[in-house]
Amino acid sequence: MKKAQLLTLLALIITLGITSCSKPGCIDPAASNYDPDADESDGSCMYPCTMSCYNGGIVTSDCDCNCPAGFTGVHCETPVAPVIQDCEKYHTANVTFKNNSTQHYAYDIVLDGALLTTISYQTVSIIYTVAVGQHTISFKIHGTNNYACTTGTPVLIECSSHQFSCDY
Repeated sequence: MKKAQLLTLLALIITLGITSCSKPGCIDPAASNYDPDADESDGSCMYPCTMSCYNGGIVTSDCDCNCPAGFTGVHCETPVAPVIQDCEKYHTANVTFKNNSTQHYAYDIVLDGALLTTISYQTVSIIYTVAVGQHTISFKIHGTNNYACTTGTPVLIECSSHQFSCDY
C-alpha cells in the first residue's frame, strides 16, 4: 500500500512539474521578436516602426518624428508660422530713463507732454514700450515745473532700445 501511495505521489509531482514548466517570451507572431517556443507572454513583444515623417523629419529610435525647424506635428506635417516680434507687429521701441542727478533730485519724466513716471536719484526706470517716431522727452525736477535737462526730441526706430539720462 505504501508503494502505491508513493507511486501516486511521484506521478502527481511529475505531472505538476511538466505542466508548470512554461517558457515566457513574445507569443505574438506579428512582433519582430516572436518566439515560437514561448507559451507565456512576458510583455517583451516589439513591433516594427511604421512611422513616416514629412518635410525632412527623421524617425527616432522611439518611433517618433524629430521635425526640422519650421515644422511640427506627429509627422512634421504642420508648418510653423514665423515668429514676428511684437515690436514689428505693433511698430514700437523700448525706452528707459536714468537719473544721474548730482544734486540728489528725483525727476519727473514727461513724454509728449504727459507725466510718464518719476525716478529717484541714481536709478533707472522700468522699460517702457512706446510707438516709433519722434517724441518729446523732458526731465523735470520732481514736483516742480523746472527742467533738469534740455528737452530732447528723438526719433525712435522700430524694435530699437534707448536709454535717456539726465545728469543735473
